[in-house]
Amino acid sequence: MFRYAITMIVYAVALSGVGYITYIVAPEGASAKTAVAITGGLALLTLVCAVLALLIKANRRLGMIGIHVGLLIPLVAIAGSAARLSGSLENAQAGNAAISALVEQLDSADTGTLQKKDDDVWKLAFPGSGVSVELTNVFQPKGYQTVGIASTALLSAFAFVAFLLHRPKLPPKPKVVKVTE
Repeated sequence: MFRYAITMIVYAVALSGVGYITYIVAPEGASAKTAVAITGGLALLTLVCAVLALLIKANRRLGMIGIHVGLLIPLVAIAGSAARLSGSLENAQAGNAAISALVEQLDSADTGTLQKKDDDVWKLAFPGSGVSVELTNVFQPKGYQTVGIASTALLSAFAFVAFLLHRPKLPPKPKVVKVTE
């Protein structure tokens, strides 16, 4: 029984860690708070299920709820990650294509140049007119999001298998004794 609860606690901590790391590596201006909120919410629900699973000897119904809902949490995380991952990959590809198209357009037209100065600062220059503009936080890379979502899915798949392997043997149902007169 304790192995199952400990496995759930380790999963909750690891899931929170993935969300926090995704938040930390997100570029400035990205809305990465959802990474912490979603993984933190799933981790909290997992911890509640771990506590309920430990109560199985005292209250069989609550213990069974904790065990079985705990088994569903990684599946929900995998399904949510899969649904979100396709959109994240499409956004990243579209952003990369837009950057490439802009650079090619400026280079081919010989009307201006786009140069990267720092991590988040780009310089757009039009030598013919003498105009030069510095752009900050224009391009938001989505790679951090893709890696975070994929990590959540892989961690959850591993946790689901671990939960199945460590699932506790249930105590026998209490026998109901009927008293007849």
